[in-house]
Amino acid sequence: MIRHWPYSKSGVRGKNEGGTSAVEFALVMPFFFAIFMGIIEYGWVMTSQILLSHAVAKGARTALRMPDEPPGEIESRARDSVKDTFDIIGTLSDDNIDVEIQAAGEDQGPPLPRRIIVTIENYAYTPLVGFLPQAFVPKRLHSRAVFSFP
Repeated sequence: MIRHWPYSKSGVRGKNEGGTSAVEFALVMPFFFAIFMGIIEYGWVMTSQILLSHAVAKGARTALRMPDEPPGEIESRARDSVKDTFDIIGTLSDDNIDVEIQAAGEDQGPPLPRRIIVTIENYAYTPLVGFLPQAFVPKRLHSRAVFSFP
């Protein structure tokens, strides 16, 4: 004759609790999954924004190193530098990149410094996961770098 032990695995006399943890896991897992996907998506947004800012600053630094070149060559090299730097995660077209060169002015008083402004206004952000609603993820990213020297 087989005798059954009157206690459950936890040592408490009464009902068997086998499978309770599986049910709790099934109830809690969607929330943890949503939080995890949100963390990944926002991490990708921040990575994209940081790389975009770095690319714009690198384009402005490249233009800054060419003070004696014609403005068309400076703009072209700055755009190429921005595209090459941002190529890690996405592609930029020349239409997205605005390079403005303000020549030194010699009005009454000390000369104004030469300014180079590199701007990306509307870079269309593509979600990495696509799990979150569009209201939580930015649609456009932008960055601007202004360098000046005498």
